[in-house]
Amino acid sequence: MDEQTRANLLQAMHEEAFARAKFLLFAANAEADGQAEAAQLLQRSAAAQQEHFERMAELHELSRTVVDDLGDAIATEVRTDYQGYAAQAHRVGEIEVQRLFETIHSFKAAQREALGSLALRLKLDRGRTTEAAAARPPAELEDAGEPEPEHAAEPEAELAAEPGAPEYRTVHIRKSARRTAGGAVELERRLNELAEEGWTLAEAIGSQLIFVREGRPSG
Repeated sequence: MDEQTRANLLQAMHEEAFARAKFLLFAANAEADGQAEAAQLLQRSAAAQQEHFERMAELHELSRTVVDDLGDAIATEVRTDYQGYAAQAHRVGEIEVQRLFETIHSFKAAQREALGSLALRLKLDRGRTTEAAAARPPAELEDAGEPEPEHAAEPEAELAAEPGAPEYRTVHIRKSARRTAGGAVELERRLNELAEEGWTLAEAIGSQLIFVREGRPSG
């Protein structure tokens, strides 16, 4: 696809997504005010905007594999500088706005960690599945007997809960750590601490570092 066409699709998706959120807010306000006709019209418009977004996303190939989508989601969560926004609001005395930005920043930090851990677990689980399939003998050489259940593989959610399963954690690299000598020293100190605790760097997704450690036996 032409580069400018892709850029136009992306810009249009941003506009449609914002318009949908705004129209839904307007519809809720109209409904609360007893203006049912206005609320319904705004809701229909929002539904159409969602359809437009999904069609453009399909043409743009916005969604790929689950792991790719999780990486994109992580990048999205770090794209907006809410800490910078909060500092600016504080300087001009807009304390309520400052607190909102700080709350959003904290939420997104937690989301980054959850998304990063899940992305790494899915990658590792997929790797184990591929290795198991490669090691499996051809069908004609397998012992005859009762067929395996259709869902013989354990659910992914249970793998992390088993004793001895790998542990995951993420570290977000702040911009200051990449721009100042003091930040770089602090980052190096933190990475050394993680290494001493047995954590190994497994993946870097944007400014997110994902570490893995061999699971410890239960009891």
